[in-house]
Amino acid sequence: MSASGLLINEYGVALGLSSDDPELLERVIPWVFLPGWAVHPLAGEVETIALRSPTPGDPMFRATFGEEQTSARIEEEFAEAVGRMLHLRLATLSPLVFVHAGVVVAGSSAIVLPGRSFGGKSTLVKALVEQGAHYYSDEYAVLDEEGWVYPFPRPLMLRQPERHSLRLASTGPARSRVGLVASILHRPGARLELREMTAGECSLAMFSNTVSARRLGARALEVLARVAGQASVRLAGLRGEAQEAASELLARQQV
Repeated sequence: MSASGLLINEYGVALGLSSDDPELLERVIPWVFLPGWAVHPLAGEVETIALRSPTPGDPMFRATFGEEQTSARIEEEFAEAVGRMLHLRLATLSPLVFVHAGVVVAGSSAIVLPGRSFGGKSTLVKALVEQGAHYYSDEYAVLDEEGWVYPFPRPLMLRQPERHSLRLASTGPARSRVGLVASILHRPGARLELREMTAGECSLAMFSNTVSARRLGARALEVLARVAGQASVRLAGLRGEAQEAASELLARQQV
């Protein structure tokens, strides 16, 4: 079977996806190409993830991206891992500033929730959407030089009560100003405690979660300082139940 491939050209970065199994390529697409992304045939010299289906001698799905590899026995887990691999590479190479964060839009501006995986941001994003906010992302806040944030609507990944994904459409505007930044840690059973951050603290909270912070350096700090300065509300704190925190954030966003 001859190899086939697809081209991703988003956020200023071109990357490829190829496989000797066209059907596998098709099934991986929903995890790699986000809503609104154009699908093009692979062409030119670009970094490419090579996918391989299980064989009689090897029961694993496998992906190779330069020296990086990932594998899984279950196709859906494999497709999710390929999506994460490619999205991280895109975030690493993009001229835009990618911050690990959940993002929703409420009213006329965005709420940005910087934080690492397993920090509870996905459940908080879900709670915000359930209370009327528009979904943007549970993985990256994508910021340009002027401080606008753009959608990155990959499937929202939830781990409680069991691990599963939730596909949400980005129904908000094509880009948004940031009105609120909240760096909130989740602790089961905790009382909701929020305090105001300074613009400097807010910038550092986002910078500590920035992909390619070392490569972007001062330019990333300038963008994040602009975002922190534009935000009318900057919060840090601790939460327990997600719905309570979501209600409080939406109330403060509307002030």
